[in-house]
Amino acid sequence: MKQEVFLICNAHLDPVWQWEWPEGLAEALSTFRIAANFCEEYDGFVFNHNEALLYRWVEEFEPALFARIQKLVKDGKWHIMGGWYLQPDCVMTCGESLIRQITFGQAYFKEKFGQVPTVAVNVDSFGHDRGMVQVLVKNGYTGYLVGRPPRLKDGRELVGFVWDGYANCSLPVHNGSSYGSYSSHLGKSVEKFKGILEKEPNSKRIMILWGVGNHGGGPSRQDLEQIKIWSQEHADRYVVKHSTPEEYFAAPDTADLPHVDTDLGPIMVGCYTSQQRIKRLHAELENTLLQTEKLCAAAHYLKGAPLPNSILKNAEETMLFNEFHDILPGSSVRDAETSALQSMGGAIEALKKARTSAFMRLAADLPAPPADTIPLLVYNPHPWEVNTVTECEFMLPDQNWEDHWTDYDVYDGDTLLPSQLVKENSTIPLDWRKRVAVDVTVKPFSMKRLIAYPKKTTQPLIAQPDGDMLTMTTANTVVSIDKNTGYIAAYTVDGKAVLAPQAGQLQIINDNEDPWGMTVSSFPETIGCFALATAEQAGALAGLPHPLAPVRLIEDGSVRTAVEAVLVYEQSHAVVTYTLEKASGDLKVHIRLGLMQANRMVKWALPTAFDGKPMGQGILGHKDLFDDGTENVAQRWLAVRGETDTLTVLNRGVYGSSFKDDTLYQTLVRTPVHCAHPIYERPILPPDRCLPHIDMGVHDYDFVLKGGNTTDRLDRVERETQLFNEMPITMSVFTDGAGETPLGEFLTLDNPLVTITSCRATEEGVQVRLFNQTEKTQTVTLSSSLFDPHPCVTLLPMEYTEIRLTAT
Repeated sequence: MKQEVFLICNAHLDPVWQWEWPEGLAEALSTFRIAANFCEEYDGFVFNHNEALLYRWVEEFEPALFARIQKLVKDGKWHIMGGWYLQPDCVMTCGESLIRQITFGQAYFKEKFGQVPTVAVNVDSFGHDRGMVQVLVKNGYTGYLVGRPPRLKDGRELVGFVWDGYANCSLPVHNGSSYGSYSSHLGKSVEKFKGILEKEPNSKRIMILWGVGNHGGGPSRQDLEQIKIWSQEHADRYVVKHSTPEEYFAAPDTADLPHVDTDLGPIMVGCYTSQQRIKRLHAELENTLLQTEKLCAAAHYLKGAPLPNSILKNAEETMLFNEFHDILPGSSVRDAETSALQSMGGAIEALKKARTSAFMRLAADLPAPPADTIPLLVYNPHPWEVNTVTECEFMLPDQNWEDHWTDYDVYDGDTLLPSQLVKENSTIPLDWRKRVAVDVTVKPFSMKRLIAYPKKTTQPLIAQPDGDMLTMTTANTVVSIDKNTGYIAAYTVDGKAVLAPQAGQLQIINDNEDPWGMTVSSFPETIGCFALATAEQAGALAGLPHPLAPVRLIEDGSVRTAVEAVLVYEQSHAVVTYTLEKASGDLKVHIRLGLMQANRMVKWALPTAFDGKPMGQGILGHKDLFDDGTENVAQRWLAVRGETDTLTVLNRGVYGSSFKDDTLYQTLVRTPVHCAHPIYERPILPPDRCLPHIDMGVHDYDFVLKGGNTTDRLDRVERETQLFNEMPITMSVFTDGAGETPLGEFLTLDNPLVTITSCRATEEGVQVRLFNQTEKTQTVTLSSSLFDPHPCVTLLPMEYTEIRLTAT
């Protein structure tokens, strides 16, 4: 029987990598123009290309070429492949973003070409999260074409397999890396075919990707002529056809294929951390977009506010672009990094404007506050009741030059709430600008108005306790900071130790120039550790004319207690603030890290006081992580799960970690060189100049640590993570409304184990996605006075679903 050979001609083109997007645009125009010429000239030839972004560029900058491509697609000579916005990173992009990569691309291709591909294509993404299976299946895909990794963690090199995901979803996968790569060199396509076919003499059906890639190119006349001759010469052995991924996957024989139920990775493990600024800003953009959509939906349906659709769409597209697999992973050149930071920063500012407008509309009917008071308005953008500490800054009515100091009591109606003044953002030594932290409870999707009443007092001075420990306590939590080291000497919850002594060390790891981490799977060589600064060093770092105790109590009130520690390593420094919140028992840790060494990595070490296994949040799911020191990738939370006790660690855009010997290591930063690509034994760096290294300088990180019962911790962690990343919006706004139309609860959920991952307004109602975070089937009812009906939904373990509610 003849072997069927499916030739998939493509032209892998990164819109950004060793170049910025204008060069990617120019190359896309050139590549598409050449491909269109060959499609029109050669009978039977089919060109494949994905990525809606590139087609949009062609549509905008060369409309005549775009019209030619539309005709070629209609005639079956050009195939829309993949159907996504672009090929994103597929391990750090959150589930909502991944869904939008798909839906944005599908909508574009359906509108412009009347096609929606059924085989997803990500041939160059650095690994693939298992949660993608459910997303792919629920968006109509019946196959997946990948190009990495060449082998799984267990050593298997699989060409074809069935990928089993969450919620009973599975689909067949073809791994093109088993046959080389997604491309071929100019004039070498037939040579590639021969090598593959020699290795696969018994395969009935073989898919081969070819075409000049990595900076466009695609088909060449030389290759097309060689393929024509070779196909004719071997017609007795092979049925060779220019084809599409859809044709190859049309009749998959999956009965004998192996099954895979893990992530496809790890690979390029340095990319979990490289260009940390991009990663944190991207996480902020994801969170701000999702939060703004919720506020705008509530303001639209509760108050008739217009929807800022253009702002939301532009921000979404900025987010999708910067999820590209050479931007978010940090493998692009420095100019591309700068462009990404600028574009995402602009999108976040535009979203904040839209969010503030929605907030003001939601607050408009609130009555004027009592005379000589400060109103604090808090909006909860979540469908469940939130109890949290929120902060708000405001000005005194005038500068106070008197001897007294102004403090505030904060009331919710007649109830005095726990509150305390904390350091404001400005540093003007005058009683004028105030920042208050208050412990407040707000109903689902609701506005709460608090009133701050001024009181005269003396400027507070914090007494420093004697002894070697600074100990912070709540009803069930004790945290001790060692004055001799600046690290956590003890952390107990309900009388049980959660962390081992001297937790929280900032360890220096030997690294190299390669931002991808192409040649490693872990970073095992610890060469140093940040140590406690001297009083002189601490004073100098603070810019003070006198020494400063390197470990100090800096806050202590009814809401929280905070300790600051100053650490140094050679010419680098770190300021670590440990904050224990009185009501929740949350241990919040802020790390301001100034790293000045090249080719180094910093890990934050958290040794646990119990035996446990690491796990973390993935794409619409959670997963077990490697416990052998291999670099892990997870999203907004990590956990060390013990039989009875568990530690959870929440973050805001820190993806890399490792685990070994009961110690969790959060990977904070690494300092390789931009786009430094190892090639065999060749030296990477030029010997005659000093190149800038990625992420040298100052970085800020925020974490929340919480220990407790395993079931309770894992049940709560998803909502806690969403709250930490999408905090209630708090502003001091003076209103003068009638107060006759109190805000209702926009949406509520009756099951605490189910979350809303997104809520977007449409002209007909709202589009809501629900997610069951647990490993058990859950039933949830989504309620609102504005929409009908109130659906009751049953979700399989780690299943998500989409609901559209119509306004009544």
